Amino acid sequence: MGWDIWLLALRWHLATGDAVAGDIISWTESAAGHTFVTNSSRRWADASILAGTPEAQARAAESRITSFYANH
Repeated sequence: MGWDIWLLALRWHLATGDAVAGDIISWTESAAGHTFVTNSSRRWADASILAGTPEAQARAAESRITSFYANH
């Protein structure tokens, strides 16, 4: 999940030339950032389930990850 955010930050930096460390942290706290985090976390959980992780375990991890990244 963290990789997803920092790859997005790299894309942002390359497109604008702006430093993004503070901006990306603020962005993850916005509605758009929360949606990105929620969707990305769900996709990682889906992939984990396809790889054999029990669904309850993958969804629990999804919830923890979403909560961590969407609230920091």
